[in-house]
Amino acid sequence: RTLKGGQVRRVNYFVKHMLQDQKAKFSPAVKWISASGDPSIVSHPVVALLVDTLWNGIVRRQFIISRIMNILNLLIFIMGQEIMPGIIESYGASRTNYSILFAFRMFSYIVGM
Repeated sequence: RTLKGGQVRRVNYFVKHMLQDQKAKFSPAVKWISASGDPSIVSHPVVALLVDTLWNGIVRRQFIISRIMNILNLLIFIMGQEIMPGIIESYGASRTNYSILFAFRMFSYIVGM
């Protein structure tokens, strides 16, 4: 906090209570702040610290893993829908090619959806 004359006063913020509730579960504080839609609340340094703490601790890893899984699912979908049928058409039908095609499509339909 800044006082008159440009001096800075130390202020303690208790961020832990915005991250955890009384039962040590994830607190809905970030959801409430987001739902309020007030830019002055969202731009407060405590909220910035809270969101940065969440991003650096938990959310970044989950986000990156979900993006990698999406890319993997996309590649397997493309293999099962475009590349393998082209290979079967070019090189001829064989049990191995159809088994690979079946595996790609089953992975795509079961895991991807």
